[in-house]
Amino acid sequence: MRLTVISAAAALGAALASGHALAEESAQPGSAETSEEAELLDYEDDPLFDMELDALEPDDPWETANRGIFAFNRVVDRWAWRPITATYQFIVPTFFRRGIHRIFLNAETPAIVVNQLLQAEWRASGLTIARFVLNSTAGYGGFFDAADIGAGWKRHDEDFGQTLAVWGLSSGPYVVIPVFGPSTVRDSVGTIVDRSLDPLTFIIGPLKWILFLGAGEGISIREANADELRELEESSIDFYAALRSAYFQVRESDIANHIEERERQRAER
Repeated sequence: MRLTVISAAAALGAALASGHALAEESAQPGSAETSEEAELLDYEDDPLFDMELDALEPDDPWETANRGIFAFNRVVDRWAWRPITATYQFIVPTFFRRGIHRIFLNAETPAIVVNQLLQAEWRASGLTIARFVLNSTAGYGGFFDAADIGAGWKRHDEDFGQTLAVWGLSSGPYVVIPVFGPSTVRDSVGTIVDRSLDPLTFIIGPLKWILFLGAGEGISIREANADELRELEESSIDFYAALRSAYFQVRESDIANHIEERERQRAER
């Protein structure tokens, strides 16, 4: 799930930064605006808009410490992740990189099933179990997404942070975890629980974390998000604030949409 959130957050952040730049350009003297466009620019005076802004305001009481860790992560990214990712992309063909990434996604299935059950998503959990069995056998451990290709069974992401949100627990303060990156107190706890449910943790023990940080999943995540993160960094005045804002928006939006979809499905029963 972290991969999806970071990728979406980076893409959203880059889009917001680009849109902000375009807005500043259009506001330069001499630019023509219709009355409708001028009216749209007055939305900041709307009290409802102020309420929405307050609701999306990131809770970051540890910003000084977070910025320090963020700076450390950028150094690690520049001198470790980027060279490793570039080497990985150069040596390993795209076909195999995607297959390796799918293997790690397949290994997350037990955690997804547990969270679906904790959220009372019985039908979805059954489908996820069927996907896992098919991908682990016909898909050679998940290298191929046989469930999607052969049966049209799409992957659904669930994590314990989302489960806690469904149970009513707020996200808590924003935190930047060394090496791992942006998160919240709630999602940090969720990540620990999800990792403990990953079968690779039991099969290879502590080596799973080493693989995550360097030799396997970590490279896959960095490689999959390299372009989005680079675009966001280059287009942001404050990269830390942009990534934080995008992370909160994407994460909370995903959870809100998930809860809304659950309620809609229950109402249809």
